[in-house]
Amino acid sequence: MSARRAAAARTARLALALALLAAPLGACRGGADRVAPVDRLEQEGNAAYAAGEHEQAVTAYQEALALDPRRPRLHNNLGDALFREGRYGAAQASYRTAIGLDAGYLLARNNLVLALAANGERERARRELTEAQMAYPSVSFFTTTLGYLLALDGDEAGALKAFREAVRLNPDSPAALNNIGALLMRSPRPAEDPLPYLARAIEKDPDNALLRDSLGWHYFLEGKFPEATIEIGKAFLYDPKNLEVRVHYATVLEWIGKESEALEQWTKILELADDESVKRAALGHWWDLQGRGVSRP
Repeated sequence: MSARRAAAARTARLALALALLAAPLGACRGGADRVAPVDRLEQEGNAAYAAGEHEQAVTAYQEALALDPRRPRLHNNLGDALFREGRYGAAQASYRTAIGLDAGYLLARNNLVLALAANGERERARRELTEAQMAYPSVSFFTTTLGYLLALDGDEAGALKAFREAVRLNPDSPAALNNIGALLMRSPRPAEDPLPYLARAIEKDPDNALLRDSLGWHYFLEGKFPEATIEIGKAFLYDPKNLEVRVHYATVLEWIGKESEALEQWTKILELADDESVKRAALGHWWDLQGRGVSRP
């Protein structure tokens, strides 16, 4: 593995066990003309969320809740959309409301932990998770979330152990499978091949942009550039608003010689990025390409 790609391995990401519990679109009986307004708004929110239009999803869910505020699922889904918008405090409030309406709503409890962690409240997140695990010790996504928190704290050995336990509890967990692969990818000399875990994760959730991105990044690190281009290209197609996916996409395009397309992506990343380290990295690529006379398509 080259030094450049070895450094890139550290950007392999962990999947959150955040879960949108939405009814399938069009699942209401009797046709679209007989769908209740609250159900129609929920469907609109689900469609917007799936398309990455999280602000529109927030609006649709809020309008649905104005009509029927006692639906735990709607509060959870609103929390998920707020989470994706980076509004972690508001997401926490939505998850707590969902739990207040249904104390056994385990996904909302899990999502609350993730919102606390994303907001920098890791101690509170650990307390909430410990309480949930004590009540429900065999729920795999709680164990996946434990691994995620351990990884955030820098305990990658503990995180890997937790993810393996989550897979033992649920062999079909896409997030836990992906996260095992992602942690193995971070090592210059992994003790185990990440590919079977990454591939199994996609088997279970083939339209998940993050999982496609992880698999594509593994191929990139292995020098399998055609496969990397296909998988990361799919991830970008599924979630073009995901900045980290776009960074990987730009990197692969540049690596395979599609420099004009790469320059276009680095330019967009400079427009969208808030993180200064991402901006600096993108600017370095941008200047390098410009200095070699590359122009946007």
